[in-house]
Amino acid sequence: GVPVKRLICGVNQNDITHRTISKGEFHRHECMFKTLSDAINIQVPYNMERIFYYLTGGDKVLVKSWMEQMDGTSQLTLPEAWHEKMQQIFASARVDDTAMCQAMKRSVAEFGYLPCPHTAVALGAHFATPADVARVIFATASPCKFQSSVTTALGQEAWKSYEDSSNFPPSARSLFTKEETEPERFAARDTLNSSQDAWEFRLREILGN
Repeated sequence: GVPVKRLICGVNQNDITHRTISKGEFHRHECMFKTLSDAINIQVPYNMERIFYYLTGGDKVLVKSWMEQMDGTSQLTLPEAWHEKMQQIFASARVDDTAMCQAMKRSVAEFGYLPCPHTAVALGAHFATPADVARVIFATASPCKFQSSVTTALGQEAWKSYEDSSNFPPSARSLFTKEETEPERFAARDTLNSSQDAWEFRLREILGN
């Protein structure tokens, strides 16, 4: 595979992943903060259990005990040795809305690339942490989906310029001329399975039309 020296995790104000990597504190916050990068507003990341599994070399018993402690108390402090091992693999940065907006502006100014707010969080983490090797940043989505966040970061004029440019996805622009469908409320059935089957059937009907 690709030789990877370290994985850098960028998170917003909902920063449990950053606190786990930087301090060894897998502690759940009492509340979730609203941010401009709302798709990564996470209190307890479900994939942390998988990271612990690989970190410990597949020690299922140990990981189970950790997750049971987390489930019961909303707090798990990693033993020092495991925390040190995690820091050999991962680094992290907390990128709040202000830093995200700055990263988006910098990306446009330096690279001519408009990122989505979540990709801008990753860029913010890159800008905030020292790099001694080349880095790859995963862009997670098109900025066309996040008008409010992009406008907050760059201003209405910049959004309009993007919307009118060839960089705006044609498939997204085509939605402007379509009639908006009235929302449909789905009623639950007797069982979970029957509800799922009925919803899948209805969803396929909607998509088919």
